[in-house]
Amino acid sequence: MVEYKSAQGKEEGSSLLGSMRGGTRNVLAGQLVSQIVSLAALAALYRLLTPDDFGLLGMAVPLVMLPRMLTTLGLSVATVQRARLDDRQLTHVFWLGLKLATATAAATALLGYMLVPVYGDPRLLELCACLAGTSLVVALGLVHQALLERKMLLGRLVCVRLVGQVLGVAAAVLAALGGWGVWSLVLQQYVELTVISTLVWFVEKWRPGRPGGGRPARGLIELGGSYSLSSVLFYLGQNLDKILIAIMFGSTEIGRQALGMYSQAYQLMMKPVNMVTSPVTGVMLPSLSRAWPDRRLYSMMASGFYSFVAIILLPAGIGLAVVAPDVMAVLGGDTWEQAGWLLALLAPVIVVQGLVNITGSLLISAGRARVLLFASLLLMVLQAQAIGVGYLLGGQYLGEEPWGQIRGIALGVSLVSVLVIFIPYMFFAFRAVGGNGWNMIRRLAFPLFASTLMGVFVYSLGQFQFMRELSPPVRLPLLVVAGMALYAALARRRIKETWDHVAGREPSR
Repeated sequence: MVEYKSAQGKEEGSSLLGSMRGGTRNVLAGQLVSQIVSLAALAALYRLLTPDDFGLLGMAVPLVMLPRMLTTLGLSVATVQRARLDDRQLTHVFWLGLKLATATAAATALLGYMLVPVYGDPRLLELCACLAGTSLVVALGLVHQALLERKMLLGRLVCVRLVGQVLGVAAAVLAALGGWGVWSLVLQQYVELTVISTLVWFVEKWRPGRPGGGRPARGLIELGGSYSLSSVLFYLGQNLDKILIAIMFGSTEIGRQALGMYSQAYQLMMKPVNMVTSPVTGVMLPSLSRAWPDRRLYSMMASGFYSFVAIILLPAGIGLAVVAPDVMAVLGGDTWEQAGWLLALLAPVIVVQGLVNITGSLLISAGRARVLLFASLLLMVLQAQAIGVGYLLGGQYLGEEPWGQIRGIALGVSLVSVLVIFIPYMFFAFRAVGGNGWNMIRRLAFPLFASTLMGVFVYSLGQFQFMRELSPPVRLPLLVVAGMALYAALARRRIKETWDHVAGREPSR
């Protein structure tokens, strides 16, 4: 029997920090390449498919993702967090995940059937039935991915996911060229997920025992179950806006077009978030779980992770709000003009979403899964209120149906995120693990100032006549480079200090 232990002791702690730094760099590089590939794919697909195709997929995805989140009961996250694991426990987790995946696949198909009358589009049943099988594909590789994260072999995991993404994108583009419409997006998911789940079996050599031969992992199930439920609530909060748009307007072609534009604007807003938080959470959970006994080191590393995310995403959010119309003009052309304005309204959510995303790793590392559950419920309630108010006010003041309501929803989500969730949520998270929330908040003052100054500069630069006369493909890179150069000059020292905190070192003076 093989036992998987977390690193302990000074020597292993030093090794942990080295692995963490290397893993962070590798995953950041991989995420950068991944997002470049994704943007190139979207530029092609926006021109080959219609907003209606993306809107139809946007109706189906929440119905697929919610059951899929219950597939593993968060067992993969619990696998990374636990100090000791053995083969029998992992075997139990693997087969339990497959059983749950089978059940949730059937539930997804049934959910599509039940909600066709609500959404008003019979194609939804076919999409949900077809996408239901992705739960099984995901479950086959989850334990292996969790073990790679646990061992901090993040470079290998990044390569696997990148290969899956590239092949999935290639399949989608070829299918779209062949006239497959929305089904090219379904094919993309199957190819990407199948490649990932297959390759991790070659990269991670662990193999499950026979069904029923594992030892029940009650501790894993308890921790993972709380995390899974909180993830469902968190996902609902993130997608209530799209669900409402689908229910209210999905039965009409213009409604599906509006949903397609809103969902793609939201997806583009999330790209910098995912680029930064995916590598951070991949490193953050195993690192903080092992650093927990040393509370001083734990606090230093936790605040470093939060600062690292904020110092990158603050300028990304403010900058994107300024250049969003040009971004959509470059990616999708005139057809996607409305999505550009929605992206501008949603862009300030970037930094809030990033900090909220990593809070789960913070609380799980400290064994505070129930606190995470409460926080996720609170976020869902706040998001629901923002969406409701934005929908009502947008219909009165921001244009005709459906665009007025949709702009109102985007504005409501953005304002509540920035004004209500931003500081209270971080403060709450740090207090829950015994940290100093006020110190963390004070450290964000300078990046916020530098980002705001950068945003004003980029906006002012874009108003000059010679810049306005340039085409979007020429103007956009000039504005982005100018903004990045100014922010880097202003925040260079703070970026260095933040990296030192992430690495568990006292910042150099």
